[in-house]
Amino acid sequence: MQDGRKRTIHRLKEERDGEMWRKVNGYVITAVIRIVTGYVLKLIGM
Repeated sequence: MQDGRKRTIHRLKEERDGEMWRKVNGYVITAVIRIVTGYVLKLIGM
């Protein structure tokens, strides 16, 4: 009984970790795109 519960808890933890990393990844990608866009716009004088 305990082993099953531990496995379930472990699986839920991994799912939450995966969710968190997907969010962080999204934020990083968005930041990079905005920085690059800002730099390019600055170069062309906008």
